Amino acid sequence: MGIPVVDVHVRFLLPWLYAETLEVESAVTESGRSSFTVNHRFQRGQGLAAEIAENRVWSAQAASGSGGLESKAAQGALKEKFGAPAEPATIKK
Repeated sequence: MGIPVVDVHVRFLLPWLYAETLEVESAVTESGRSSFTVNHRFQRGQGLAAEIAENRVWSAQAASGSGGLESKAAQGALKEKFGAPAEPATIKK
């Protein structure tokens, strides 16, 4: 099973340098039968530097044996963990 990114939207609002430290908030904001959306907010000081929304799909190897992937419904503990939108998790580095 995998969770490939199938769509991404990015807004860059402030410039920053490679050596700068940003604060990142990430949260699962939408969850469906086989897909979910993760939003990321990058803060530089008091300003919002960037926003990213990524759509991902629960998937597994296709039953046809083609070597491709097909979407699958999230199961058990995964659905419980990601079934409802959560408060953003903040990671400071």
